[in-house]
Amino acid sequence: MRILYCSSFYPPAFVGGAELIAHEHAARLRAHRHAVGVFAGAVAHPRGRWSLTQETYEGLPVWRVGIAQSDFDLKVSAFFDPRIDALFENVLDAFRPDVIHMHNLVGLSMGMLSVARRRGLRCFLTVHDHWGFCFKNTLLRPDGRVCTDFSRCSGCFPTVSDCAGRTYPMRLRRDFVRHQARLADGFVSPSYYLACAYVRAGFPVDKFSVIPYGVAHERFRPKADREPAARLKVGFVGYLGDHKGVAVLIEAVARAQRRGELDVVVAGEGHLQDTLEERVRREGLQHIVRFAGKLDNQDVRQMHESLDVLVVPSIWPENSPVTIYEAFAGGTAVVASRTGGIPELVHHGVTGLLFEPGSAAELAAALDRLAGDRGLAERLGRQACNAIRPVSLSSAANQLERLYQSAHPAPSGRANERLVIVAADPARAEWKDALARCDADERFESVRFLFVDWVDEQTRLEAEWVWAPDVPSVARLAALGLADKPRIAPDGAALREALAG
Repeated sequence: MRILYCSSFYPPAFVGGAELIAHEHAARLRAHRHAVGVFAGAVAHPRGRWSLTQETYEGLPVWRVGIAQSDFDLKVSAFFDPRIDALFENVLDAFRPDVIHMHNLVGLSMGMLSVARRRGLRCFLTVHDHWGFCFKNTLLRPDGRVCTDFSRCSGCFPTVSDCAGRTYPMRLRRDFVRHQARLADGFVSPSYYLACAYVRAGFPVDKFSVIPYGVAHERFRPKADREPAARLKVGFVGYLGDHKGVAVLIEAVARAQRRGELDVVVAGEGHLQDTLEERVRREGLQHIVRFAGKLDNQDVRQMHESLDVLVVPSIWPENSPVTIYEAFAGGTAVVASRTGGIPELVHHGVTGLLFEPGSAAELAAALDRLAGDRGLAERLGRQACNAIRPVSLSSAANQLERLYQSAHPAPSGRANERLVIVAADPARAEWKDALARCDADERFESVRFLFVDWVDEQTRLEAEWVWAPDVPSVARLAALGLADKPRIAPDGAALREALAG
């Protein structure tokens, strides 16, 4: 097979576990004698934004398109750009794939799924977080609580801007991303938790396959028997942001009765770094907690070898943290939040310890327990190493290979959706007010309001209605094949009547 992988970033320039996994899977499939290529974004592209270059990375042809850091601003597009779609078409012409496997697409374009559909290509999408139904990824509300109502995105941000700088109600972004995602032939989730979250958000359950990420066991050395060090070596690896819970770890260390027996290293960078370092100084923990900065892959592996315990104190419901796979492969016990897909990996009292998200008191108690029983961390780490052994990158590649070979092109997956093409001026107050009323009415949950400039011809043909002013844009509607669609006036009364009927 010829398989094209797509990702916002790609090694050697990448952000986190999702990009690393995309490369690891692509490399394993190449080792299975498939032709594998990559289409990826690149910030600070040498030829500038929307430029396309081709190179080879570890034996894989990689096409990199220039994108900007602003493309990842949640308040702007980050989900659709026709210029990216056009460059993607160029790569399809050059590589001629049979299968497309997309990973994170934020900063690229969800329009790429329409391109794949037009060409009749099988297309799969791995979900790494909640971005498909939560534009913030994390499910965290402004008050810090986890959101459980996936239909009220406007409560976090009422509007979003597209790639042309036009501002729209958040409902249009939500509906477009969900509609486009349904064009995929299948979804891959590394955890049952995340697959179930997407299904609760309205995604089709029959399109999901749960395939754990896997880990390169050959790169990690299980810990040999050794005398315990004077202090329990505790580590954190990840982004230094609110949702990762590093502040909870620091508070737990301050609360721990045996904190003098702890040696804590925090690896990573992020917007909270200065705040966290100041808190360590304020609490007088400089002799216990140190910041190591961002580590490369080799340094992370060496860090795991030196640790007794890895702490994953996430506030948000994590999917399936790569750092836990790596810790287990190296025989390191994990203490983690009981949230998201983490309990699928960390079994309390067997491969690690769990605590309630945000509870510094529970985390402090776990650290005290491990510091007081140095053999416990060793036993948990050994059992974790045995548990993760069958979960390899080769196993993941085998499952993906079977998925690609068995799948048939899927229908649009919109059996319960009713499509409305929005051709109204988003600046018109009466239109925004009408959409706000629809957004607050549960009868409109199955309706997808799709802005006309973002969708392709096939989607326009599938639509039931067009929402447009009474007089302007008639010629444009005809050119788009929408002239014969029932037209809804800006106040939306006709749509409400149709749904009521």
